[in-house]
Formats: sequence, structure tokens, C-alpha cells
Amino acid sequence: MTTIQPVVFRCYENQDPQWEAYGVSQSAYGSGNTLAEARNDVKSALALLRDVSQDSIELEEFHERCVRAADDAYPDIWVRTRQDRNGNKMLTRRHIVDAVKNELITHPEYVHTFDNGYASTGDIIAVVALPDDMLSDVLNQIGTADRVYLCMPVGDNIQWQTVFTTEAEDKPMGATPIANLPLRDSATVADFMKATGAMTDRAANYLVAA
Repeated sequence: MTTIQPVVFRCYENQDPQWEAYGVSQSAYGSGNTLAEARNDVKSALALLRDVSQDSIELEEFHERCVRAADDAYPDIWVRTRQDRNGNKMLTRRHIVDAVKNELITHPEYVHTFDNGYASTGDIIAVVALPDDMLSDVLNQIGTADRVYLCMPVGDNIQWQTVFTTEAEDKPMGATPIANLPLRDSATVADFMKATGAMTDRAANYLVAA
């Protein structure tokens, strides 16, 4: 029986091995000098963790790109994209990554968008979400990271919100549980952004699970 496991891949230009992989919902890790090696390594780790054959593991891939290196004020900022089978959607997600990176370069104060805290990995993770993405699918990407920033393109702008779990460190007081929002089970990311009055220059806090 095949099981689908969400896995994030990171590429480090000046590191050996160059590729790292980690499970979104499972504590599995892998690495390799090529993407193929990292895939094989993390599949082996997942198979061992779940006590199944490696051939039964199918990966749902997400790639993270570092758009701002750490300094004294902020850790590394990574932007995550889902590896869509739809080529047009994948290209759109990559354009959003470029837009966030360029905004941080041309307007350094844009980094304050990420003032709501860090992921459990110790860095900042932003997840690119398209308006028609299912909100439930995007929220499932939080996993063990405990806190991510959602970014959604709106015309030439990008709207932001922060979503976190009860396990997140430095939880904000008075955050709104997503369950309290007037959203249907079939809500999209656009529905969520509209319901929360998302803005382009800052992100509010929303609790994924009360």
C-alpha cells in the first residue's frame, strides 16, 4: 500500500551536502549532494520510521528557497513552494518567491512583515499560497514547524497572514482561532484572506487549532 508523505527540500549553495530534506508531519530527515540523493535518503528515513518498505513511500514535494540570509535581527527567511503538477501554477509560485526576495532587497523595512515569530526550526518560513488553493491543504503544511507565514498574490501585491499551532513558542495573546472564522470546510486561501482582512505590509496571527 502506497503512502504519500509531504517532504520539504532545501538547497544550500555553499554547503556539503548541498540538499537537505525534512518531513512536514514526520520527524524524518535526509540529505544528499543532489536532489535525487536527498529524495532517496529521506524516503529511507520515512520507511524506517513507519516500518514499511521504501517502495511504498511516495513523496509530496515542497521546495524552500532562502530569500534573506540571517543577520543580528532576523534568522534566515525561507519561502516554500509546492511542486505542482500544473506547470503554470508552479511558475506562478516561483514568481512570488522572486517577488518576496526582490521586495526584501529594495525595501529592507519589508522584513518587519515577519515580526510575529519564528518556526520551530529556528528560522522564518513563508508558504506561497494561490487564491484557489484549498485552505485545509495549506494549513496541513504547518506540521512540526508550528508557525508559518502565508503569502498570497493579489494583482501586483502580496497579502500576508501568520498561522500557528498551540505548540508554537512565544504564542501571541488574543490570536483568533481559525475555527471561529465564518469559513466553510471548502474554503480557499482567498476566502481566508478576505475573512481576515489581510494586508500587504503586515501579518496578523491566527491559531490553527484551539
